[in-house]
Amino acid sequence: LQLGVAGLSAPSRRGVSEDELEAFIQTPLRMGESLLLTAVAGCGKSTALRLYAQRFFAVHGGRRGLYVCFGKAAQEDQQSKFNAAGLAAVDVKTLDALSYEATEWLHGGSVASMLHVLP
Repeated sequence: LQLGVAGLSAPSRRGVSEDELEAFIQTPLRMGESLLLTAVAGCGKSTALRLYAQRFFAVHGGRRGLYVCFGKAAQEDQQSKFNAAGLAAVDVKTLDALSYEATEWLHGGSVASMLHVLP
């Protein structure tokens, strides 16, 4: 499920209105579906996702969520915000961390052992 935050259709440079935010929060997400928000920086994507997660986990307790971001600083910031919102069931990871975990079987937890210096 892919939604643009503003107007739930396309990225926008303006913030998210209360009506748009409410419509987004009420959007159903079925088991196995993913949610992707596309919009410019600073328009409220992360806040909207935290509000969505609060509603989702209130209805579907016992589930887990995954928030993917770019960069360690963003990951740490968002993880603290999700935790502060009572959403410890949401793991916040960088794309690099997901890649590392997905290939850990291949490198045995040590990427350095797979690096080769070419002459």
